Amino acid sequence: MTVTTQGRRAASRLGGRHVEIPDSRMLIPLDNPAALSAQLRRFITSTGTGRI
Repeated sequence: MTVTTQGRRAASRLGGRHVEIPDSRMLIPLDNPAALSAQLRRFITSTGTGRI
């Protein structure tokens, strides 16, 4: 079972979502900060828990 499959399964079991950040590994904020920021913005606005 791949890491992607495991992540998707865990997210579906917990009622969450699995997102992959391209061109990144362990240090996502350093590897691809723009993609991470975009995904965080989508998450925050979709949950209605805060303003950006």
